[in-house]
Amino acid sequence: MEFEIHISVDTLRRDIDTETYNLGRARRSAGKLDSDTAALLQAEDTDDSLNRHLHTALTALRGVLARYLADAPHSAGNRLPGDVTGEGQTVVLPLHMPSGFNPSAIDTLAAQAHAYIAAAVTAARVEAYSPGDADIYRRRAQEAATAMMTALASRRAPR
Repeated sequence: MEFEIHISVDTLRRDIDTETYNLGRARRSAGKLDSDTAALLQAEDTDDSLNRHLHTALTALRGVLARYLADAPHSAGNRLPGDVTGEGQTVVLPLHMPSGFNPSAIDTLAAQAHAYIAAAVTAARVEAYSPGDADIYRRRAQEAATAMMTALASRRAPR
């Protein structure tokens, strides 16, 4: 059974930016960050930095899904092709699932893949300013990876 997961980079960027903005605002309000540090945390990442974080998270996601990824083109150095920060960009992950896989789990898998990338990138963005919060986002990424593995193991009940 063949499936594809489509991940909108625009939606990822918006979610990551919103999360880091709200975190900076909350930490400043609670007095846990000074105004300058909170402003840095709330500022948009440069495209270069965001691109690196997205590539790292996507590479890790490919590792989580490796057993199920259909053959996909690879570039030199196993880098993901192209700039994943471009407006309107969509990351497509082709999956080859075993017979008996429950297709209703694909939506869960796609949502958790998005959550995994968003949490991993947010952790990388906040690490320098708020290491404790970065740990929280790394745990969220791990929880999403666990949920993906559960969805991947989903099989149809016999009829």
